[in-house]
Amino acid sequence: MNLRPVLFLAILALSACGGSSGGGNSGGTGASGGSGASSSSSSSNAPAPTVTLSASPESITAGSSSVLTWSSTNADSCTASGDWSGTKSTSGSVTVTPSATSTYTLSCTGGGWTPSQSVTITVSASAVTSASASTLGTYTVATYTSGIATGSLYNIPKIWYPTNGTAPYAAVVFIPGYGTTYTESPEVVSINGKSVVEADIIQWANFLASHGFVVMFIDPKDLYATPNTRSLALDQAVDALVAENTRSASPLFGRLQVDKIAVMGHSYGGAGAILATGLGNSHVVAAVGLSPVSSSTNPYGADKTPTIMISAVADPYLSNFPQQYGTIPSTTTKLLANFKQNTAEWKSMHAIALTPLGTHSTDPEVARLALSFLEVYLHSDTRYKPFLVNDAANMANFDYVNP
Repeated sequence: MNLRPVLFLAILALSACGGSSGGGNSGGTGASGGSGASSSSSSSNAPAPTVTLSASPESITAGSSSVLTWSSTNADSCTASGDWSGTKSTSGSVTVTPSATSTYTLSCTGGGWTPSQSVTITVSASAVTSASASTLGTYTVATYTSGIATGSLYNIPKIWYPTNGTAPYAAVVFIPGYGTTYTESPEVVSINGKSVVEADIIQWANFLASHGFVVMFIDPKDLYATPNTRSLALDQAVDALVAENTRSASPLFGRLQVDKIAVMGHSYGGAGAILATGLGNSHVVAAVGLSPVSSSTNPYGADKTPTIMISAVADPYLSNFPQQYGTIPSTTTKLLANFKQNTAEWKSMHAIALTPLGTHSTDPEVARLALSFLEVYLHSDTRYKPFLVNDAANMANFDYVNP
C-alpha cells in the first residue's frame, strides 16, 4: 500500500489546524492595528485651527505706521511670510511702517492643518511740502562703525542708516574739508553778541538718513589732502560702502541700492566730490559740492554726472563759484545755488552749507535744495523737483541746467 497520499493528507490537515490557530492570532493583531487607526482618526478629527489677521489702518501715507493684530484657535504655532517673517506667537500685535504697499501673511499650524490669512497695507506717497523737505524726515536713524573697510586714503568710516524704511536704500558718501574732521564738535561763534552754531557737519548725516538715505562719512588720512586726493578717497569709500551690501555681518547686508550712490563734501571735500564723478566709478550717479574749493581754472570738465553746487558770495576761500560751476559741461545736469552775503547771521560765508538743521534763515533752503536734488536724481522722485528753484531774495546766482 502506498502511504504517500495518506501522509500528504495528514500534513494538509495539520497545516489547516495550524493556519486556523494562526488566523486567531492574526485577528488579535488586527484588533491592535484597529486601535492605532482610531488614534489616527482621532488626530484627523481634531478641530482645525483658525487664524485672523487685520491691519489698522489698511491705508497709510509713506512714513506713517499701521498695527497688525492677529489671533488663532487650536493652533500650536504661527509663521509670518510675505513682507514680514519669522515665528510668531499664536496671538499678538506689532507696529509696522512700510514705505511701499506691503502684504503680510500669517500661517498657523495645529492638528495637521495649516490655514493662513493675509492683509495688505496700501501706502500712498505723502505730500511733499517745503517744510517736510527741509526738516528731519520720518525714518528712525541708527549708526555703526564695526567691520567697515578703511582705505589707503581714508579712515574712521561711519554709517548712518534708516531702520524702518524699505530696502534697498540709495546712499551718500561724504568727506569734509581742508584741515577738518567730521568727528569735531560743533563750531560755536559769537555774532552780534549771540552764540550761534556756525558748523555742525554731522547734521547732514542725520538729516539725509531720516529721509531714507544711507550716509557714510569718512575722513581723509591726510586732513590737508588736495581735492584730487579727496576724490580718490571718496572713490575708495564708495567701493567699501558697496561691499557692505555683501558682507553678511553688516546691518546693510542685501539692503543697498549699489547703483544709486552720490558723493558729497565741503570745501576741498566739495571739490573732491565733483572731481570724483570723473573717475569712472559706475556706482556714482550724483554729486553734491558744498562751497567747493579748487585752485584749478578748469576743474570740472570731466563731470558727466548730475551735480549741485551750493555756495555763497564773499566766501573767504573762493570768490568765483559761478565761473567754476561753468566748467561743468553744459550737457551735464547741474544746479548752482550761490547765496548772497549775510554778515548778520554768518561769521564766515564758507560755512553757508554746514548746518542744514540749524537756526540760520538760509539753513532750510540749503537743506531743501540738497535733499530735493538727491531725491530727484537718486530716488527718481519728481515730487521734489518744484523745490529746485531760484530764491531771488537769498541768492546772488542761480542756474539749473536739466538737459
